[in-house]
Amino acid sequence: MKKDQTNTTLIILCFIVIIFMIGNPNNHSKLNKDEQQNCSILAKTYFDKNWNTPDSDIPNYTYKSNFNSKLNKCFIAVSGIGGDISNYQLRDVNSNTYTAICGSYTKTPELNSCFLGDTKKQEFDLEKYNNFISFYMNN
Repeated sequence: MKKDQTNTTLIILCFIVIIFMIGNPNNHSKLNKDEQQNCSILAKTYFDKNWNTPDSDIPNYTYKSNFNSKLNKCFIAVSGIGGDISNYQLRDVNSNTYTAICGSYTKTPELNSCFLGDTKKQEFDLEKYNNFISFYMNN
């Protein structure tokens, strides 16, 4: 009888330890919502400071933000189309660094290019850009 009680106690303790290590899933969900909200606020401020200005050369900039929980970083995807320019950028909001950038210029097509991550200059390809940034904007 004593041996059975000891085994039961050990099983219960193991279960408690596992629950403690994993944590409450509701806490993770709330934390992720808070991080997304903070990222959204940071991205809005970043966007207003860098693109939403009266002297902007492209008046139709838009953006989306995402807190990537796998990388623990806030990203902003900015796109702007106006005149002969199409500009697409993915940036890390906190470090102000490019993760990806693509530009298309109808008057100077030799400048059409993309830089995706650490890759060298590539041909402008919006589909490739969107596929590349999906990891950053969907996690």
